[in-house]
Amino acid sequence: MGGLGKTTLVKQVYEDPEVKKHFMIRAWMTLSQSPNIEELLQGMVRQIMRHTQEPVPPLEYNMDRLCQKMIIKDLLQNARYLIIVDDAWHINDWDAIKHALPNNNCGSRIIITSRNSDLAYTSCGEFTGMVYKMGPLPAEQSWKLFCAKTFQGNSCPPHLEETCRLILRKCEGLPLAIVAISGVLVSKDTRKKNEWDLVHRSLRTEIDCNDKFKALKRVLSLSFDDLPYYLKSCFLHLSVFPRGYLIKRGRLLRLWIAEGFVDKKEGMTEEEVAHSYLNELMSRSLVEMAIKTIDGRIEYCRVHDFLLDIITSKSSIQGFAEIAIEKHHKWPDKVRRLSIQNSLQSIQQKRSLSQLRSLYIFGVERSYTDAVLGSEMRLLTVLDLQTPSLTRFPAQFAEWCFLRYLSFRGSKVRAVPNSIGKLQNLETLDLKNTHVTELPVFILKLQRLRHLIILHRRKAPYPWFRYGFKFLEEMVALQFLQKLYYIEAGEERNGSLMRELGKLKQLSKLAILKLRKEHGRELCSSIEKLTKLQSISLTSVNENEIIDLQPLSSPPPFLRRINLAGCLDALPHWISSLDSLMAYEGTKLRFNTNNFMKLRILVLGPFERPERVEVEKGSMPCLEDLTMESCKLMEKLPSGIDHLEKLEVLKFIDMPDELVKKLRRDGQDDDYLKVAHVPEVYYGYRRDGGWHVVLTKAFV
Repeated sequence: MGGLGKTTLVKQVYEDPEVKKHFMIRAWMTLSQSPNIEELLQGMVRQIMRHTQEPVPPLEYNMDRLCQKMIIKDLLQNARYLIIVDDAWHINDWDAIKHALPNNNCGSRIIITSRNSDLAYTSCGEFTGMVYKMGPLPAEQSWKLFCAKTFQGNSCPPHLEETCRLILRKCEGLPLAIVAISGVLVSKDTRKKNEWDLVHRSLRTEIDCNDKFKALKRVLSLSFDDLPYYLKSCFLHLSVFPRGYLIKRGRLLRLWIAEGFVDKKEGMTEEEVAHSYLNELMSRSLVEMAIKTIDGRIEYCRVHDFLLDIITSKSSIQGFAEIAIEKHHKWPDKVRRLSIQNSLQSIQQKRSLSQLRSLYIFGVERSYTDAVLGSEMRLLTVLDLQTPSLTRFPAQFAEWCFLRYLSFRGSKVRAVPNSIGKLQNLETLDLKNTHVTELPVFILKLQRLRHLIILHRRKAPYPWFRYGFKFLEEMVALQFLQKLYYIEAGEERNGSLMRELGKLKQLSKLAILKLRKEHGRELCSSIEKLTKLQSISLTSVNENEIIDLQPLSSPPPFLRRINLAGCLDALPHWISSLDSLMAYEGTKLRFNTNNFMKLRILVLGPFERPERVEVEKGSMPCLEDLTMESCKLMEKLPSGIDHLEKLEVLKFIDMPDELVKKLRRDGQDDDYLKVAHVPEVYYGYRRDGGWHVVLTKAFV
């Protein structure tokens, strides 16, 4: 993101005397958001000619872009050069100048700084370059910079240290923010602790009003100003979440869809489009990953505090949303989005909310929540309440007929009223971690319902309905339902239950408990019909019960995640045909902890795409026989293979030569030690329906 010190770091390298010795020609060009390419090329010509001691042409000379590129290329052709391209925003601007920089095999270097990771990886992919992703300063370095700027190189007075560290925490390691805050504090009297405490308490006001924060706000605002129209609303929407709040990825995407921010694109679901929006914000360094899943996906994201201050301010100025944090906060009469984030008396009981479209409440006491929910809000489309004190649905909720998103997550709500059936526009109903244990049959009237989320934090998950398989049979009317979690296979009429699943054509996620071996054929028949399924989790009735997925002849084409808990005779034969499963982590196939606990035989291959296999400790503890066959790109032994302590036979068939070298004692590394515990290790190739051994354990 802006303010991390990318330009400062590169400038230090560029001006270093040792670096200067290695390059005949050095030039620096700053692209910025809307560069004039002709002027930049002309400036580069002048810089290069100073190094070559050629006469510098007048400014009006050679203003033709193509001519300038030819001049630059000719001047650099036989020289070792260092070119800095600072503050690149758009790949098109880089494309406009890159052909002027010849690859002359002289050891030349080009350094680009950018906030856009897509630009970084694209440009480095073309020229076999490397990406260095700068992060925030660690705590020790942040403190060192803070003291150097605030106390002019002296140490912090002991009586101010606690306050200063609290102020510094606000910067989250952002150097530009540390320098800006130090500029405010440097004039404070170190003997008057109350002045320093006041800065800490009123820091947000200081940022808004103090001219010393102008540079910081300008730098960070540039990233927002550069956003395309379809991302600005999504980014401003992040202002509704409290400071330091970890935002669940799935929840955020569903909210963007409900708010109407997500455009429809041919060949993509709305969820996929929303996910692409989030990825773009992350690639622009405006949103950062806070927590990732064990398989590397985004689970929670967050926004830097200073960016949040900027978008909160812009959100209010533009009438996008009002954030009620302070006591007695006053919002406009025609507020459209309102986020209440304080348990104090910030609720105005008599303010009009007739124009309100979206309401977010975080941690507000019940009496004030009731006061807001009692207001007239007939146009409401999003209601997201994170209030543990709430015990029931608001009495008037059935009047909010435009609702698309309704969440009482984490509340004490116990029952869903029959009037839920009146919300014909509802797409998401989130009752996760509430006390709801059954649903009224009237929920079947919600023909647009896409996400029905009812899970609980109990050790043993329970079915989220009490109407048994009969209720599920009727749920096929919910044609848009995309997620179905923790359905119990149960004992009665199991075949019917498994068959009914195949009618929910829009399902992308499915989780089933208490699965038995005899369910296998019916379940596989249903799974084949769920062509949009991306994730499936199956748990057998006990750890010794076999999960039979062999009857599945044609798995869903977009299946990405499979979580199996139970007993497997062997890995399903169709696993290797799932390109989407292999591609989910790029080129890596990972076996996670507690996966395949009873698996004894595993055959990997043929695989076209994976380059690496990782086995986490605790995965496949009973595996005795492992075969890897025809994995064309895999040149390394599986990482963590030494965790497979009961492995007795290891076979490599038609595998790349680079991998075979790892098995040789005379290799350049000690990778062969990873399989030293395996009694039988073989390498060979398949011919005439059989396979021939080339290497054995004796050669390893």
